[in-house]
Amino acid sequence: MLKRILFSGAVVTLLVLPRPILANGNLDLVKEKFNHSIGVVDQSEPWDYWYETLISADAQGFYKQENLDQDLECNNAVCITTEKDGSDHFARLTLNPQQYPGNVNIAQLSEQRDAFSYDAPHRWFPTTDNPVTMETRMRFSPNFHADGTGGAIGTTIVELWNAPDYYTDPTADISRDNSGFRTHFENTFVMGFTWTDPATLGGLFKGFKATVSDKTGLPSASYDLSGVNINDWFTGKIVWSVDNVGVQTISFYIDDVLVGSTVPAIPMPPLTVNVIQDNAQVTFGPGGIVYVRANPTESQYLDLDYISIKQ
Repeated sequence: MLKRILFSGAVVTLLVLPRPILANGNLDLVKEKFNHSIGVVDQSEPWDYWYETLISADAQGFYKQENLDQDLECNNAVCITTEKDGSDHFARLTLNPQQYPGNVNIAQLSEQRDAFSYDAPHRWFPTTDNPVTMETRMRFSPNFHADGTGGAIGTTIVELWNAPDYYTDPTADISRDNSGFRTHFENTFVMGFTWTDPATLGGLFKGFKATVSDKTGLPSASYDLSGVNINDWFTGKIVWSVDNVGVQTISFYIDDVLVGSTVPAIPMPPLTVNVIQDNAQVTFGPGGIVYVRANPTESQYLDLDYISIKQ
């Protein structure tokens, strides 16, 4: 079936496949222009929509909502909305000051359902002569500065990752009970554009960067992008390729200018798209990783004009 969509002023014809596409497919697909409501999940095409996840506490505590059965925009202190700036449509992920501080706050768009896709096949994996190219046109609110200052808090990521989080009991009421949530932090593979505040990891990776992480969840390659004006629209692009002997290369571009390239010591597995803004300040404690949940003093947001994936 052929499907036509408006993409940056041009009509693009897509081949819409009737069943899931697994890793190693030969693909050329525009993912999303956000020129419509994100809307209700169409589970008949498992990779041709976005899962919208909103986590923020109310008076009863932890409260997780997903757009599995309804249209969602806000859950207390977090929102995902579709906005319009002139002729541009875009998605906005927002964190607001919390009425119930100290709780987890997450606004997330993911290609596969968060914490339910750990064992599921992921779509994106390069083959010889068929690199994966992910490009995002984005901007940050004025309280994000590329050097990590400005007053915004937490972590913001536009990434390809292996979805290491899962629920040990998916039949539980996950909207209220997060006790069954687990993460394979030691098996996290990520490539993407990240922003973290000065309190995260002692400021070691603060600010706007292009990063690659393998196994540990900590960056194995990191490229400082503090000179980028992140408060105006710019494009970030990842090109993930592999040669005929299996050596992978990951290259990052800002507005089509190469800003870093690395050969991962441990080859990346198949990955999936994830965009997240949360209030986590990750630190190290005596028992390992500790998540401190900060409270924004003012609204902060990430805008996404489009996300495209081509292979």
